[in-house]
Amino acid sequence: MQALEAYYHYIEINEYELAGKVILKSRNNQWQQFLPLGSTLYRMGLIQPILAAINQVVNNLENHQNLSELYNILGDLYWIIGNISQAIALNKLK
Repeated sequence: MQALEAYYHYIEINEYELAGKVILKSRNNQWQQFLPLGSTLYRMGLIQPILAAINQVVNNLENHQNLSELYNILGDLYWIIGNISQAIALNKLK
């Protein structure tokens, strides 16, 4: 959760584009994969926190590339929790 500290600061000052970029920041993980922070966190079992974080910013983004990448992660999250119809709907938005 410490990795999301910058995200929470950006949310406080209504900088949603920057908050979204924190979730999308790629980094090497423990499996030597270069993944966005959001993907790494849900693979570590932090599904609900990252689901809430993404949902908090997606409606406030203008950068279509970032929005598409966040929808991709969000679709994975909905698939994992069993909400298949929502996951499919998000994949159509990309």
